[in-house]
Amino acid sequence: MVHDVTLRITLVLWIVLDLYIDQLAVETAFLEGILDESEFVYMKCPTGMKIGEDECLLVKKGMYGLVQAAQIFWLRFSGHLTSDRVGFTRSGSDQCLFHKFGKHGPVILLLYVDDSACLGHTEDIQATFALIKEQ
Repeated sequence: MVHDVTLRITLVLWIVLDLYIDQLAVETAFLEGILDESEFVYMKCPTGMKIGEDECLLVKKGMYGLVQAAQIFWLRFSGHLTSDRVGFTRSGSDQCLFHKFGKHGPVILLLYVDDSACLGHTEDIQATFALIKEQ
């Protein structure tokens, strides 16, 4: 989650540089994550499903409500943002702050859970969202 100080500084940049701001929400953020093979997460069998009394289920994919779901999403999404195709650089001081230079100037993306705010020139933001949605 974005640090409070990062959010405040970004809002100051938004005002001082007269940037446009837009928001992107990922509706299926916690449905696409794959758990690391070195991490084992087990769950009880749902009602109506019949397996042995002393058996349980091994969870292989992230899902809503799983403690690791937000981290799995962040790893996958930040990897996509920092790929050569999208071209963002992650900040060293806040792992949820990403930045790059578009055709018209700086583009700043703040990631918080499964939502993000993007600041920059309107055309740069639209081009960035198009690249993100290609995944």
